[in-house]
Amino acid sequence: MEAKIRTTTIILALFLVAITASMVLAEPYGPQSVTEEENTRGNLSHLAPIQVMAQGGNLTQLKINITEITGYWQGYYGNVSGVYTLMDASGNIMYDWSVGTGYAPAGSIFAANGTITNWEDVMCVALYGNDTSVNVTTLEEMYGMSETAGDGIDETFTETYDIAIGTNNLVGCPGTNTYVENASQTGFFNMTLLVENSTRNVLIATQIENGATGFDGRSWDFQMIVPVIKEAETTPYWFYVEIA
Repeated sequence: MEAKIRTTTIILALFLVAITASMVLAEPYGPQSVTEEENTRGNLSHLAPIQVMAQGGNLTQLKINITEITGYWQGYYGNVSGVYTLMDASGNIMYDWSVGTGYAPAGSIFAANGTITNWEDVMCVALYGNDTSVNVTTLEEMYGMSETAGDGIDETFTETYDIAIGTNNLVGCPGTNTYVENASQTGFFNMTLLVENSTRNVLIATQIENGATGFDGRSWDFQMIVPVIKEAETTPYWFYVEIA
C-alpha cells in the first residue's frame, strides 16, 4: 500500500511507575512524566521543479506524482523507561528498583482528546452507527475532515484489531499500523481507535513493542498517530499507560 500521508513527529520518553508483578492493574493510569525531546516537521522545499519540454502543436499527457504534508494527523514515537516500586495507597514508597534502560514493560499507551473517567465505558469506534454513536462520519466531522479527504479516518484505520483494557476485551476495533523503515506493515505498532461512550472522548491506543525497528530504522518502544483539528493551532491530548 502506498503511503498516502506523512506525519510530523515528537519523541516522548514515558517514565512509568510499575506496581509489583503480583498486583493486576484494573485500568490505565497516567505516566509519571512525559518529556518532549524533539519536534520536527516534514519539509518539501528541497524538491526541485521538474523541467518538461513543450513544442508547438503537441498535446502531452502528464502524470504528476505529489507528496503533501497532512494537516489532519500528528505523529508520536519514543521509548519507555521506569522503575518497579512497592508503595501504599497514599504513594509512600517502601522500596523501589531502578532498572534504567533495561525496563521492558508489556502493554499499551493511550492518547485521549479528553480525560477518561470510566475505562469500563470505553469501546470501539463504530464504522457506522446511529445518531448518538461516535462513528467514522461523526469523528471526521469532529476534526473538520473533508468527506473526500484522502487522509481521513476511514482511509487511515483500514484494519481491525482486538484490544484488552483491564478486564474489558474489545473485539474488531478500527485499526492500523505505523510504518517500519518507511514501508507499510501489519506486524508491529498496532493501533486501535476507541471512544469513551458517555463523554464521546476519543482515544488512540498503541501497543508497546520494546525496541522494535521503527519508521526511521531506529529502535522505538512505541509509534502512534492522532487526529488533529486542521484549522486549530494545537490539539491537546492526555496520555495514559496500561502495563500488562
